[in-house]
Amino acid sequence: MKIDLPPTARRDDESPGATPEQFAIDLSGGDDRSASAVTDNRWLAVAIGLAVLIHLVIDLVLVVVRPWEFGESSRLSEMLMLFALAVPFAQASLVCLLATRLRLPLYGRFVVGIIGGFGVWFVTVKVLPNASATGAESGGWATCVATQIALMSAAVAARSLPRDLFAALSANADESARRRFQFGVGSLLIWTTLVAVLLGLGQVIAARLDWNRAVTGWEYFYFCPVLGSCNAVYALLVVLSLSRRRRTIVWICVASVTIAILSCFQPLVFTFIFGDTGGIDYVATLILACTQAALLYATLLPVRAVGRA
Repeated sequence: MKIDLPPTARRDDESPGATPEQFAIDLSGGDDRSASAVTDNRWLAVAIGLAVLIHLVIDLVLVVVRPWEFGESSRLSEMLMLFALAVPFAQASLVCLLATRLRLPLYGRFVVGIIGGFGVWFVTVKVLPNASATGAESGGWATCVATQIALMSAAVAARSLPRDLFAALSANADESARRRFQFGVGSLLIWTTLVAVLLGLGQVIAARLDWNRAVTGWEYFYFCPVLGSCNAVYALLVVLSLSRRRRTIVWICVASVTIAILSCFQPLVFTFIFGDTGGIDYVATLILACTQAALLYATLLPVRAVGRA
């Protein structure tokens, strides 16, 4: 005897859940989720929390200890500084992945991205030997971090938006899937308040950090967005390699080799656009790119393993 379920009905084994490949967190604990699924998501949240804590400790060591200053030679100190600079670059990509995959309203994820980006910028200017938290140079590095996070967010959203939109428009879509694309009066009030607060804070912070028209006059200002774009490309290659369900090791090797090859062409990109490499040679770009990829893999692979467990 066959029983046709109505469009709004759904069996427990058909309830949508966060896939490990999406690095999503869902701690809502709704009635339509089984106890084991909620427990798995809690372990995933614990793994992500530990990863965040470890990166905060690394940032503290970089800002306070500054280990590259203990190099026996200037060349060794420069290489150690490049390894250290790759840490906030990788963390900018991780902030984007965390902000876009958290099961929060859009404005909540937006705030997480801004707070995380500000922290990444602070670590970046503290790692650089001659950089300051105020002035034109700090504003230039802020554009580097902002460009990387914006491009990563757009790419990740573009990858998941068609799937989510199709799920919301399908006949069997649940209320939570439809609600993601609904915009009511409450959302309008929240977004209006949030934008007003951010604009006010932005003006205060820009005044305190001395960010004015002189920022664009810094000789390396336009290098920073290009550098952030290159970092976003490297991070996207890492994410794409981890999104493969089969032969993950092979895809990781392919992505790693591709990142190393692309990093060697980065000084050529700078020369083609600006007529100068900006003081960055092939060794520096290779160290920055490969260290970023290694940090991303070291962070995302354990989280992915916990999500699949």
